[in-house]
Amino acid sequence: MLPLCHDSRFPAWMWCNDSMQEFVSWLQEYNSNDDHTKPTFLLGMDIFGIFESIKGVVEYVQKYAENEHQVVSAYYKTLQSFDDPKAYGKAVADNLVESQEHNVRNVVKILGRHGKKLQRHDAFFKAQQQEQELFYAIQNARAVDAAERHFRLLMNHRDEQKNVVEIWNLRDEAFIHNIQETAAFLRQKENNTGRTVVVWAHNSHVGNVEAMDYAPRGYTNLCQLCRQAFGNNNVYSIGMTAYEGTVRASREWGGPDKAMKLTPAFEGSHEYLLHVIAKNHRESGIGVSLTGSRMQRMTAAQELFNTERVERFVGASYTPETELQSHYNVCNLSRQFDFVIQVDQTTALRVDSVRRVV
Repeated sequence: MLPLCHDSRFPAWMWCNDSMQEFVSWLQEYNSNDDHTKPTFLLGMDIFGIFESIKGVVEYVQKYAENEHQVVSAYYKTLQSFDDPKAYGKAVADNLVESQEHNVRNVVKILGRHGKKLQRHDAFFKAQQQEQELFYAIQNARAVDAAERHFRLLMNHRDEQKNVVEIWNLRDEAFIHNIQETAAFLRQKENNTGRTVVVWAHNSHVGNVEAMDYAPRGYTNLCQLCRQAFGNNNVYSIGMTAYEGTVRASREWGGPDKAMKLTPAFEGSHEYLLHVIAKNHRESGIGVSLTGSRMQRMTAAQELFNTERVERFVGASYTPETELQSHYNVCNLSRQFDFVIQVDQTTALRVDSVRRVV
């Protein structure tokens, strides 16, 4: 069974699907090849799985820091008394419980001190593979910290527009911290040798925020934060678009998923223009480099897409009846991505095999 399928929270089909099952099976075979001395890791970076992250921290402490178990459990007790993190956020907003901000940060500090003690016994630490388990525990504790703030802000309706921007930025800042910590951990573990990090996320996160209509409203995003952290030349952004077909999504956030018809892209959109180019070349899709310096002949493509047009953003939810208002944003594609891949006829994720197993 695909381990990711143990996590059944919304939108589970994004990681528990047949394509991911095939990829994980391939990755296991790839890592078992003796030619690959450095295994490739598949790691999560989102913050929505707050209870799963708490469980990961508590299990680590039970195993390796039993003297801290009671304290850590006490710090997480209030959060764990809720079945839904949104219910916790609402309870804080209604002054029914105190914010757990300081408690969850104290757990991060406890694990940090624990790690420093272990480093004094470096050989034993590495021999027991505890180093990697501690890293996972600390990342889980940081995810709980970010998630606590996220759900507290989400349910605070005093200044909703400000909160929307702050919630978005908080989540993407958690992403970049996770990536930086992971890169630093692997660098230290592998004697400062470089690693390539591939991030799978929605176009709204991996495209340059300054090329979208998000920027004037105060949004930042993962692409911008990565470029600031690692430098422009060390980040390569790839966007993925589709003209029509089917898509697996929910009618509303938190609802059940189903395969839905993806309507043809709006005429005048970036997707429509890519569709016309693909059709003229009799191709089922097209890849376009938008960074002129990488290929001599791509300056023309860069200029063609160097204008503001609408671009479709479909995520976990999809409402085709209000598609233009709900799913299109104004973007400059040439500034948004280094490369864009268009699939003209897309197909919804399949979940039959993994759901039968689960």
